[in-house]
Amino acid sequence: MFDIVISISCFLVSILLAIYVAYSKNLKIIASIDHEKVRPENKNKIAYLFSICLVLGTIFIISSGLLHDYNFYLSILLFVVGFAILVLFYIIFLKLNK
Repeated sequence: MFDIVISISCFLVSILLAIYVAYSKNLKIIASIDHEKVRPENKNKIAYLFSICLVLGTIFIISSGLLHDYNFYLSILLFVVGFAILVLFYIIFLKLNK
């Protein structure tokens, strides 16, 4: 029961943060990027891409935590896919910012 409460809390925080970044275009929140060097024409793309990757990555990582007791290998796979989605954001960010 406690796992479900923590998962729902993480998901809600992720959704709220994604909505905030997508709406305000505030890139200062995103870790490891220099928001001052982002081109103005790419600011909207990066904000929306971050929001999508954050929500999808969170869904996969939360699913991994919930399935850990039932299917260990599927849990590991979902965890790796979740982090791959989060890393994909940084790769696309570097491609857009060149």
